[in-house]
Amino acid sequence: MRWYAQDQAARVPIDDAESSERWHRVWSMTELSTEEVERLRAVYERYRCSVQKWSADNAGNAAIITERNAVIIRSLCASAVWPMQGRRVLDVGCGGGSLLQFFATQGVSHSDLYGIDLLPDRVAAAKESFPGMNFYVGNAEQMSFPAEFFDVITLFTVFSSIFSANMRANVVREVSRVVRPGGVKD
Repeated sequence: MRWYAQDQAARVPIDDAESSERWHRVWSMTELSTEEVERLRAVYERYRCSVQKWSADNAGNAAIITERNAVIIRSLCASAVWPMQGRRVLDVGCGGGSLLQFFATQGVSHSDLYGIDLLPDRVAAAKESFPGMNFYVGNAEQMSFPAEFFDVITLFTVFSSIFSANMRANVVREVSRVVRPGGVKD
């Protein structure tokens, strides 16, 4: 088990017993969810190998995407982050990056679009499909982005995939750390 102290810009490993105990009390739920991460990777590997693949060409799936995008636009229009030019967006659980491409169509520069996913093959596919965007393999419980870095953070289907309450709490805490005050978490 490894615990981390957090300041505004970085997470610092705690090695001595006294500091470790103090931070354990303060950050009692920041133990990273290694077993849950491995379970999630295994589940998504089974999906990847599945005969039935999700396709945007399927009329039902296309309707889902259209509805999702309309909800995103309504949510953003109601917030203080519209219009989207000059905004930074993070998609947690970005998969192949298609949601970030939608944000690009709404005026966000490719250099301001970021994605993080547990699965290296998905991140590799996203980098290939959407050059100029920023994609990272990583666990959303502990991201290397500075505090208050993003204007908009999306997490579609992330929480429905996570069984561990500890991991869900860690992801919420970390997303809250990297979104700016007044930013949008959908």
